[in-house]
Amino acid sequence: MDCICKKIFIKSDMNTLAVTLCQKQASIEKEETDMRRHTVDVLFSLSLFMVFVICSFFLLLFQINGYHKISEDENSVYQASSYIKNMVRDYDRYQEITIEEIDGHSCLRLHNDHEVVYLYVDNHMLKELYQIDELSVNLSYGEERFAMDSMTIQEKNNKLYITMEHDGVKNTLMIALRSGGVLS
Repeated sequence: MDCICKKIFIKSDMNTLAVTLCQKQASIEKEETDMRRHTVDVLFSLSLFMVFVICSFFLLLFQINGYHKISEDENSVYQASSYIKNMVRDYDRYQEITIEEIDGHSCLRLHNDHEVVYLYVDNHMLKELYQIDELSVNLSYGEERFAMDSMTIQEKNNKLYITMEHDGVKNTLMIALRSGGVLS
């Protein structure tokens, strides 16, 4: 009887072992399936995050380019304003500032003992022409200084008003003349 019990016990242990092995195999397969599902979930989340990062990067890049363009346009007008203001200040002490219309261009003529400087807008550029006083004026020889769409020049009450515009950015410069005004 002792032998039969052992066989039953062994047989019983084998069944238990077989059931345990089957359960372990099912558990391992379930874990592998869960791991695959978890891996897919993680990869999808990371992919979605990367799409968000890339879109954010391009949005930031476009905004920087837009800001840079606006900044360049504003700087062009304000640098031109500063340049014209300094030129007028340099020539104001000679009391030789005039506004002239030459070849359809409104020109600011700055004169001293030796030279004449013309500031005007031509082909969307602020140009500057240096020449000796006796020569005839040919505006096509002017040197380009700044990008500019238009410039209007007026004189009122011993003040020079210069309005400049480039790409929708407009700036009006008012210069009080020390020399007594613009010569007509």
